Amino acid sequence: MRIPGRKIWRAFSELDEFSDEQCARFVRSAWGGWVQRMLASVLVIGTFAATLLVVGWAMVWLYSELDIDNRKRYSDLQIAMMAVPIVVVVAAAAPFMALIARDLLLRGLVWRVLNIGGVCTKCNYPLYGLPLSKEMMCSCPECGAESSVDAALVELVRNDAGQTVAERKRGRGKETGFFWTPWRLKLAARSLLVVFGVVFVLPVAVLLVNEAIVRMEAARARSYSTSVEALKRALGRSVVVVPMVETERRRGEVDPQTTIRNLYLKAGAEVVERDGGFQSNLANESPQGWRFAKRNSVVPADAPEEARRLAEAENKHMAWRRAVLDAMEGEELAGAIRAIGVKTPSAEAPVPIVEISDGYMIKAEFGWWTGYGGNIAIERMWLGAEAGDRAKFEESLRAALATIQEDAGLPVMQRWWSAMWRERILYQTLRDCVRMRPEWIGSAREIVASMPIVENMDRVLEVERIEARGRVLEYLKQPDLVRFNRFTPELVRVYGGGAALPPGRVGWVGENVAANDVLIENAKAQFAALPWARPKAVAAPTGLLFAQQMGVQSTWYLPLFDTVHAARAGMPVILAIEAYRARHGRAPGALSELGLAPETLVDPLSGKAWGYIAEADAKAVQALKPTGGYLLYSLSLDGLDDYRATGDPTIFVVNADSWRISDLHGRDVLINSELK
Repeated sequence: MRIPGRKIWRAFSELDEFSDEQCARFVRSAWGGWVQRMLASVLVIGTFAATLLVVGWAMVWLYSELDIDNRKRYSDLQIAMMAVPIVVVVAAAAPFMALIARDLLLRGLVWRVLNIGGVCTKCNYPLYGLPLSKEMMCSCPECGAESSVDAALVELVRNDAGQTVAERKRGRGKETGFFWTPWRLKLAARSLLVVFGVVFVLPVAVLLVNEAIVRMEAARARSYSTSVEALKRALGRSVVVVPMVETERRRGEVDPQTTIRNLYLKAGAEVVERDGGFQSNLANESPQGWRFAKRNSVVPADAPEEARRLAEAENKHMAWRRAVLDAMEGEELAGAIRAIGVKTPSAEAPVPIVEISDGYMIKAEFGWWTGYGGNIAIERMWLGAEAGDRAKFEESLRAALATIQEDAGLPVMQRWWSAMWRERILYQTLRDCVRMRPEWIGSAREIVASMPIVENMDRVLEVERIEARGRVLEYLKQPDLVRFNRFTPELVRVYGGGAALPPGRVGWVGENVAANDVLIENAKAQFAALPWARPKAVAAPTGLLFAQQMGVQSTWYLPLFDTVHAARAGMPVILAIEAYRARHGRAPGALSELGLAPETLVDPLSGKAWGYIAEADAKAVQALKPTGGYLLYSLSLDGLDDYRATGDPTIFVVNADSWRISDLHGRDVLINSELK
């Protein structure tokens, strides 16, 4: 058995009578000149590169087929038993095929010299081993004809003593010119070969290697596809797979949230048909996006144009809401509101998920109707207080709290965000209502106390880990976006929107997943700690292009979380202050006069007593417009009463500021501020 490329001459019986040394010299000479050698090199290298490409594609398929990341289909032992022999074969394939190509080429060259350039042109008699003239002519012993033979045969010529005669020059035809000496020809040939390798072979090899890596990384990104089990673990609840097009939640009963939505759409169409002029409101004022609006805004005639414009816009908002709610009012709406208010959100209810191209995701529109029902309940609560309808007020308050409980109780970031905003709107509206109807404060306090709002941020962040990872891997599993790890035209179009991409590199799949996990764990540590003793936040991985898609960025979520929790803890205090005012005709001089439990008088952000000023000065009233004329505030994370120390009302963080700032240190948080 002969290794390809070794002792090629032993494949030809014509060379059996010659020694290995003679045959080796003959084969080297049979390669021909530098041009022929270069073409042969190109063929061999091309075979190597083509085999490498085929092997690369095979490896990508193997990686995906074995599911190495998730181990869903095969065990570690099965993967090892299949992968080890395949990897060994794959590693040897490219060099082996290059040797085969070289072997076949060399066979052809030797055959050509022996059977075409080494026989008599007249009778085809073999001329190798016979004496040659200086002109590389040989006389045929069979027919006597003179034939020109290949220069390589000089290595096989022997003298009368049986020794090889190799003194003749190997060049055919004219002598080599003065400049192109044999040494220079050899140097030029090798230089061209190096240039060819650098200009062509090396870039092709780099492209092929990059392509193989990108394909393997894309397969690895797809292996992280969200499964049903992963969502169940993160949610801590059961899930149910529903069709993507399904818009109604199937609970085996008529959903009151859907009833409210349908009533709103019907009433909105009636108002537009009856009054006209509300078409833009119907399109843009969906209850899902309602925010707090000041009721019956009035501004002085000499107020700036901007203030008059804002007041007019607020009044248009309220006119639309009042008109639609009046059209909706009836037993059907009241029944749906009561049904929402008396139903405790179940932690056992399955969460709808949908199947997508690479896994599963939580159904996007799941729970949108809580925004309809919740915001309509808040507005209806205010209208009930205005009309003196206590039953309408109380059932609407219960429904609003129930929708917030439902959103906060489902560990999904979008639902938590929705609950936080609606909770702030509810507290502002409730403050307005009890000041309008102080005799209802007792029942309002009982309702708020009986329906606590609790969220599980650990679960919320586990779900966010999956969703944030999915956002990043959506790019990484598309090879056309990340082929060169940066600035591919398709990546600029899809991720950058056609504009220049932000600083950073794409990075490996494992690197991006690990960075996302770091940010999630950082957020979990922040939420788990007491607000005034939180660990230092870990900086986002700025070196990665998709860093802003990862985890939860600390520049917005903590201030929102803190201010909403402060407002939640302060609401019982505000209701107690308003009850005291109803009995005594004034606000209490100190919070200790309210008779509340000691834990209610503790500010949750600082762990100290609430800051309280019974009567705000004119400067603070003008700047802050606090509900009730007093100031109830949190000392914030540093535990310092910054307002008393400075007297500057701008030191306060009010509701409208909480999403704009990244740190509450050095600020106080005003609880009874006007929501904007």
